[in-house]
Amino acid sequence: MVRVTGIQRAVVAPLVRDGAVSDLFIVMDNALEPGDAEAVGAFAQLMAGAVERAELLGRLERSLAELQDAQA
Repeated sequence: MVRVTGIQRAVVAPLVRDGAVSDLFIVMDNALEPGDAEAVGAFAQLMAGAVERAELLGRLERSLAELQDAQA
């Protein structure tokens, strides 16, 4: 990646859902410092929660549509 972007610093944080890593959040910038890892990790946790809530909302909407179809 360094060859392509010229960026030599990165922080990689896992998005953990249901106790397992589902994705990776990667921040690349030459201005990154060691202390940035904690903030990137915290943001990754927030992202994982948001993804989970969005999936739950999608399931709820599908269930509601199925219920409405069944009642029609």
